[in-house]
Amino acid sequence: MKAPLIEAQPNGALESGAIRLCLFFLVRREVEIVTKVPPRARILVADDTPDIQRLLALILNRAGADVSFADDGLAAYQKAVEAWRSDRPFDIILMNVRMPVLDGCAASRKLRDAGYPGTIIALTADATANSREKCTQAGCDDHLTKPFSREELLRLVSSYVDGW
Repeated sequence: MKAPLIEAQPNGALESGAIRLCLFFLVRREVEIVTKVPPRARILVADDTPDIQRLLALILNRAGADVSFADDGLAAYQKAVEAWRSDRPFDIILMNVRMPVLDGCAASRKLRDAGYPGTIIALTADATANSREKCTQAGCDDHLTKPFSREELLRLVSSYVDGW
């Protein structure tokens, strides 16, 4: 026997399958809103691992961000300063702590020494308080420990971007 399209509830109200479906999508939409970023937010991902770059690009692009990449700390420093001086600064730099040429903490320190005012979020597999303190002393605004969820990443990023 097929379920009725409209069912009587104990309180006398009627509830249809369509209404339940709409409620499901409304709740789901609320979750999606929390994990969206402002359209075209500019994010620089500084990471030397191609798989991490692809993963972050997938998450951030789907959330509406404009993502650029740097393969090491020196390249991140150069791209960030160039964008900043061209009046097209990045909204956020996601800076891996361990990279070749110039590590993420050294790159962050160098950016701060140059007067860079933008948000820098350290990405690291080291969850210790010592690691967090090292990143903060280097000039990072926040710290995200790997592995992290899509929601953790987007909530943190959205907390730093105006209008998110």
